[in-house]
Amino acid sequence: MPRHGAAVNLVKWGGSLITDKTAAKPTPQRERITALAAALAANDVPAVLVHGAGSFGHPLAKRFGLAQGSDGSPEQAAAVARTRQQVRTLNALVCEALATAGLEPVPILPSQTLRTAGPQNIVDFPASSFEAALKAGRIPVTCGDVTDDDSQGIAILSGDTLMLALARALRPQRALFVINHSGVMDRDPAEPGAKLIAHLNGDARTEMRAQRMDVPGADVTGGMWGKLEAAAAIARECECRIIGAGGFAAALTGDSAGTLVLP
Repeated sequence: MPRHGAAVNLVKWGGSLITDKTAAKPTPQRERITALAAALAANDVPAVLVHGAGSFGHPLAKRFGLAQGSDGSPEQAAAVARTRQQVRTLNALVCEALATAGLEPVPILPSQTLRTAGPQNIVDFPASSFEAALKAGRIPVTCGDVTDDDSQGIAILSGDTLMLALARALRPQRALFVINHSGVMDRDPAEPGAKLIAHLNGDARTEMRAQRMDVPGADVTGGMWGKLEAAAAIARECECRIIGAGGFAAALTGDSAGTLVLP
C-alpha cells in the first residue's frame, strides 16, 4: 500500500461536468472530457480517476428505483442491465480520451469487481487492482455504478463513496472533486452575488445545514450534500478540494484553487 501522502492525485470528475445531466438520453460533454484528459496527462504526478455517471445511468436509476434496492421485477432487472451498459459506455469514452491524451487507462468497474452491503458500505474493495495499475505506470479509472448488494439485492454506489474508499486505501497527497462550478458557493451559483467559500470546515457545514441552505445537485447518489460529507471524511486522510474545471490543471500541482474542505 502506498505510504501516507504518497505522490498520487485522487481525482473525481462529476457526472454533471462530463455529461449533460439534464438530457433524457446519455449525452457526453466530449470537448470537456478531452480538455480534462489533456490536463491530467500534462501533470507528472500519477493519478487515480473516478467519474460520475450523469445522464449515463441516472435517469434509468431514478425511474426504476435502483437506489432503493431490488424489487424482484423483470422490468427493474432489465433497467439494471441497461444502466450498467450506459455506465460502461461512458467509462469507455473517458478511457478513450485519456488514451488519446497519452495516458494508459485501466478501467475498474464496480459492477464487475466488488459488492456492497448498503450503498455506502463496500464489502470487498479491490485496492490491489488500483495499486497494481499505479505500479505499472497506468491510470486506474473507476466510476459510480450499480452494484450487487448483500443487504438489498442491488445498490447505487456513488463515485463519492469510491473516492473515500480510495483515499483510505491509497493515502494520496491530494483529492480533487471537479464540478461544474468554481467550488462550493455560499448560495445557489445561479443567484446574483454568489461567492466562493474558500475554506469549508465542520462549523461552516453545520451552519449551512442549520440555515437549510439548498446546495444544488440532488440526485440518486446523494448529490452535493453527499459529496461534502465524503470530502470531509477524505480531508482526514489528505488535502481535499472541490474545484471547477478551470482550476483543475493548477490544482493538480498544488495550487489553492476552489474550496479547501477541512475535517
